[in-house]
Amino acid sequence: MKSIHNLLLLTAVVSSLFLFPACSGEDATSGNETLVPADDNECIVVIESEKLKSRNYVISDLLDNFKTLGSSRARHHRLVIRIDATVPTIAQLYKKGEHSPLTEFLLEPGMIRITGRVIPGKMYVNGKLESRYVIQYKAEGTPSNEFRLKNPIDMEVSDGKLNYPWASMDSLLRNDPSAVTDIYKVFMLNRCRLEGHTPSTEMLDAFRSISQAQMAKPAVAKLLGIVEKRVRMDEIFKENDYSSLEVRDDGSVVPGMRTFEDYAGKGSYVLLDFWGSWCGICRAITPDIVAVHNDFKEKGLIVLGINERDMPADAVFCMEDEGMDYDSIIDKDGSIAARFGVESYPTLILIDPEGNIIADRIDYAHLRSTVQSKIN
Repeated sequence: MKSIHNLLLLTAVVSSLFLFPACSGEDATSGNETLVPADDNECIVVIESEKLKSRNYVISDLLDNFKTLGSSRARHHRLVIRIDATVPTIAQLYKKGEHSPLTEFLLEPGMIRITGRVIPGKMYVNGKLESRYVIQYKAEGTPSNEFRLKNPIDMEVSDGKLNYPWASMDSLLRNDPSAVTDIYKVFMLNRCRLEGHTPSTEMLDAFRSISQAQMAKPAVAKLLGIVEKRVRMDEIFKENDYSSLEVRDDGSVVPGMRTFEDYAGKGSYVLLDFWGSWCGICRAITPDIVAVHNDFKEKGLIVLGINERDMPADAVFCMEDEGMDYDSIIDKDGSIAARFGVESYPTLILIDPEGNIIADRIDYAHLRSTVQSKIN
């Protein structure tokens, strides 16, 4: 009996070595293979967690309509995926065939290693869990250019004053154009937007001071495209009093003049999604809402977003970032929320073809089953 006990103990020890392989230095190992990026643009993602089962996983680009960046099968609670990270982005990890992300992380060239718990809705930077992205920058001899990004709105400058992020970035670009790489990271980790503030034409002018070598970098070109789009979008909303945000077939969002009455009570079931770009839970449940929309639209379901307390341009960026495939009404004065007694977000309400409420304050954990029971 003792020899059998020792044999079982030895088996357990050997198994643990395979379940949680050791790594040293900057490299990770796969069996006897040392993993090293193939070139300066490749990223190797290594995730080790008991949550990983022996199945296929997918890494998608959050900022590019969830385009698949790479996939692989986890083995012994360990996943290794090689990805082209020429343009850094925010990546999300999914179980293949499912819609809810397991976690997300900053994807950039080099080695990324995440170990232990994989927490949904949290951001990993350099393999470490971050509640917010903090960037400190100090140009030589100019301490006023040192700043700390506390959240998407407030920026703390070293002289004790609070400046709008865009104004600080304008100044920073002019004093040191090489800081554009850091600014791009700030953008990515705040979903390519800084809510409540508008990039000005001054920032576009500041970009023109950047050297051609800097402008040739894919990340810088992408950032410039974002700034140009944001400036253009704000100008569009200043010109007209738009009331809706409408999704095109290619996933882009354009302003429109439709109203709530154009959707509700017109012969279709309508799932109302009261949301805002500033609401983290609203963004987190978007993939589930999109999945329900796709599965039930042939049975007469329409999803209609009711956007609350947003700058329209922020809402557009959010809809495109999160892959919303349904239109939204801009509830400028909060009258739609008041009509349905909505005071917290997200709130999901299902109305029948005549416009009557048939499911109020739907628990998002039971969204699919609720819609299925009411429509069927």
